[in-house]
Parts: sequence; structure tokens; C-alpha cells
Amino acid sequence: MYCICSLQNAETPQLWAELQTASGYPVNSVMETWTQQMGFPLVRVQARQKGPDRFLLLSQSKFTASGKQDKSGALWKIPISILRAGQAQPLHVLLDQQQMEVRLSGVSPTDWVKLNPGFLGFYRVAYGPQELEQLCAAVSTAQLSQIDRQALCTPSTLLPIEIFYKNIYF
Repeated sequence: MYCICSLQNAETPQLWAELQTASGYPVNSVMETWTQQMGFPLVRVQARQKGPDRFLLLSQSKFTASGKQDKSGALWKIPISILRAGQAQPLHVLLDQQQMEVRLSGVSPTDWVKLNPGFLGFYRVAYGPQELEQLCAAVSTAQLSQIDRQALCTPSTLLPIEIFYKNIYF
């Protein structure tokens, strides 16, 4: 990548523009949502099965350490990666609204679905009880990478403890 500001200091908009040109992705509009507000998002997953398809309702809110609902209305453009059982490469979507539905074709009712594989995204994920149960089975059979198993088994890397235990035990 050749930068028009080579050997000079670049301003943030110049960096985003160059990265956008090189990648073909809307880097500037995505990064504005991350640099113009405080905090980071919590992505909630609600799944429903319809025949051979799994529909994921993804919703976002501001992550709070206490687990209390944030009323700020913060909205990020979140690059989401979705990995499912039997797939080597994740599906990539951009969650750029409060909520969106993603359709995964050919997913059996017992297959696990994991957001943020590799724990690379700057967002936390809250799964529903059924999704968490399927992921726990994948952990016990080592179907997930070591980093994904660690992330799922460590409440402090996932969610506030109240949300974690509410999904697991109640």
C-alpha cells in the first residue's frame, strides 16, 4: 500500500481512507462508530430453527461491567464473524443497526454456532441458553479452537457475572 502521506504524519481520516482504498471495505464509516463514542458493544444472539435453516437475531447494546441496561442508544458498525459446526471459514456480516437477522442455511438443530471465532472482534457475545448448551458440548468434544474454548469457559472474558450465570443456571 502506498500512502500519499509517505514520510509524513497522517491524520486519522487519511489513514482510514488509505485502508478503505486498499481493502475495499467501508473502513471510514465503521471506524467513526468506534472512535467517536466511548465503550464497546455487547452482541446478543437469539436463534430459531426453521427446517434446515437457523435464523440468528443479532442485537447490540453498550457493554456495561455491571450488566445493567445502558440507555445511551450507542450504535456501532460491528464486523461480525459467525462460525458453525462443520465449517472451516466463518461467515462475515456487518451489524450496522440495532438488530438484524442472519440466515444460516443447512444448519441442523443440534449444530453449534459461534460468534467471534478466535476472539478477535472488539465485542462481547451473550448467547441464549440453548446456544450456550450447544457450544458447551462443542467445548467438551474439542470442536472449537483452544482460544474459543477458553473464552467460553471464562466468565470474565465474556460477560458480567450476572448475565453469565443467568444464562447458564437459571
